[in-house]
Amino acid sequence: MNLNIIGLILILSISNTMALDGQNLYQKYNCPSCHGVDGNKTITFDYPKIAGQNKNYLIKQLKSLKSGQRNNSHSPTMTVMMQKVTELEIEAIATWLATLAIKADPNIPINPKGKFLYQNKTCFACHGKNAKKPFHPDYPILAGQHKKYTITQMQDIKDGSRNNDYALAMKGIMYSVTQQDMKDIAEWLATLGEKVSAETTDIEPIDIYANIITPWNKKNYELRKALKIKPDLANGKILYEVCATCHSEHGWGKKDGTFPQIAGQHYTVLLKQLADIRAKNRDNPTMYPFSVSEEFGSVKALADVSGYISKLLMNPENGLGTGDDLKYGKKLYLKQCASCHGEKGQGDKKNYYPRLQGQHYEYMLRQIRWIKAGKRRNANIRMMRNIEKFSERDLKAVIDYISRLKPYKGRMGVKTVK
Repeated sequence: MNLNIIGLILILSISNTMALDGQNLYQKYNCPSCHGVDGNKTITFDYPKIAGQNKNYLIKQLKSLKSGQRNNSHSPTMTVMMQKVTELEIEAIATWLATLAIKADPNIPINPKGKFLYQNKTCFACHGKNAKKPFHPDYPILAGQHKKYTITQMQDIKDGSRNNDYALAMKGIMYSVTQQDMKDIAEWLATLGEKVSAETTDIEPIDIYANIITPWNKKNYELRKALKIKPDLANGKILYEVCATCHSEHGWGKKDGTFPQIAGQHYTVLLKQLADIRAKNRDNPTMYPFSVSEEFGSVKALADVSGYISKLLMNPENGLGTGDDLKYGKKLYLKQCASCHGEKGQGDKKNYYPRLQGQHYEYMLRQIRWIKAGKRRNANIRMMRNIEKFSERDLKAVIDYISRLKPYKGRMGVKTVK
């Protein structure tokens, strides 16, 4: 085919896409009947405001609704409505909606507790400080959304009813969020509405699937390469600012097990886990977007941040178990775990066995349950065999004992003043 003709076809194709009128299509497909003429005045608070939402997020959700992948709450109704909407029309509608202003719900009082919980539960790490500038353009803007709709979505993500797209990343956070927490957070978010467009995010879009498993990273190519690099601790400290939003300034994580202590962990262990998450050898939807972001795009970045974290002093006040079965837990640990992790839980950097000292009880209990159930794909086969026949009592007892193992004093930080 003549190159001039090909060029003309391309130009016409682009022109047709640009010519699509998102506002007219929004009317054509009767979207205002549920979401309002301006994307704000929904017929019920069960339906979301869609004005001012991230364009990328809207496109993903509309496609997910059309395919039936998203099927929680009122989604089946949308699935029917979406069947005649083409992909180009979806993009046009989303582009138009993103230019609109989202308005706060007028009669909801400001809830200071909701603001505190939004920070405390680390919602801001993905959705932005004021719920207006998400870390990634595929994440939703939450500011100004209906309280009832937000609560429903949090509930559905927590119980697994909503499992499309990045809902898995949210589920890892939601297990520690109570029903009352959801109400407080949603109430605060509903008061934040103002003009927020998809362009407010200052993070360039990244290809979230860029590091999908290939033969080279299955073999830990990045890990082997990183081990040859001398970490730049000063740069590692700068990079760690991203990590600190979840793992805390000192790398101490959270006692409720939402996030592990990572301070003082062996350099080799940190590198291996980051490389495995990047390569999708370890499933961690919460960590994955951060591990492949622009800041952490190079192997050197992995080395630098791992080097910095490994030098941090460890948590002297980690979360503990009940302490009522320690004798039995110690017996299990010395028989089944000490040969790899050491008698004092010090781990083994040469063999990538993690330091267990000072780790939170709830975090370790969740991990050992997942390993036993086969949910953690990068788990050591030997460990899986060792705990294969462990009962729930065994798991709790051994983890409770481990949670009380401490590093030597030179590796521990200073206790917080209460």
